[in-house]
Amino acid sequence: MKSAIIYLIGYPGVGKLTLARALVALTGARLMDNHLVNNVAFSLLPNPDDISEQVWEEIRQIRDAALRIIAWHAEPGQSFVLTNVLLDQPDDRSLLAQVELTARRRGSLFVPVVLDCALEENLSRIIAPGRAEAFKETDAGTARRRRQTQPLLPFVHPNRLDLDLTHLKPEEAAREIAAHIEGLTP
Repeated sequence: MKSAIIYLIGYPGVGKLTLARALVALTGARLMDNHLVNNVAFSLLPNPDDISEQVWEEIRQIRDAALRIIAWHAEPGQSFVLTNVLLDQPDDRSLLAQVELTARRRGSLFVPVVLDCALEENLSRIIAPGRAEAFKETDAGTARRRRQTQPLLPFVHPNRLDLDLTHLKPEEAAREIAAHIEGLTP
């Protein structure tokens, strides 16, 4: 596979991490899940559902350091899979640009992949066992309200791929993403 930073974007519970793991298994890419970054702080606090702006700033610094490591220190030619929820807000637009800049600095393709699944499927995934232990959202009511009131970040990018994971197995979706990347011009 061509060197790429594959950015999996979608609401909590759509299957970003599951797909990311399938992509890693298929391609040998390295994974930077958003919870790898967030849980450094979440695991140290008594109530990770109540994060102050000061703690979010510390989390941003952890993410910035990880992106610098990818940009300047990771093995040339290595691909990366990143995951995140990006909503229609300025901080998330800046993060999208920061990840794209990281890809440019590496000489890698930037491939944003926007993921979705049917609402009811999403809500059934949100309550899956193991999510709470990973400090992931588990409240179906909150997930429903977010989807109804907070749209994902709208953006146009020539390498963008949109995938509905409602009925698509992670391995199938990973193959679709890999095929998409192979069809892109560096």
